[in-house]
Amino acid sequence: MFRDSSVMEHEKKLNMEGRGVHMSKKEMYEARTEELITPILDRRNFELVDVEYVKEGSTWYLRVYIDKEGRITSDDCADVSREMNEILDREDYVEGSYTFEVSSPGLGRPLKKKKKTI
Repeated sequence: MFRDSSVMEHEKKLNMEGRGVHMSKKEMYEARTEELITPILDRRNFELVDVEYVKEGSTWYLRVYIDKEGRITSDDCADVSREMNEILDREDYVEGSYTFEVSSPGLGRPLKKKKKTI
């Protein structure tokens, strides 16, 4: 039996709240984005550096920062963005309008995710 992903996400949220954990919309959007983009990145051997949902001026941004051994190229970012945009359109879990961006972390950006070690 298959369950709609929005139903599973709602159940996950209720489970978190039942344990006294309340997630803001920002936290839910970021967590759901991380969950959905991870398989895309894993297939390409890319690393997720950060996900952020922020407002700049009057525009909301959902940003994903990715990296890989060597360096991330603009083509890498475009490929991930195209694939993730299809998922964002299908899942439709972010309310209102926003701009989705995929980028490399840049040289001066602090790391926020723990790096996987073997």
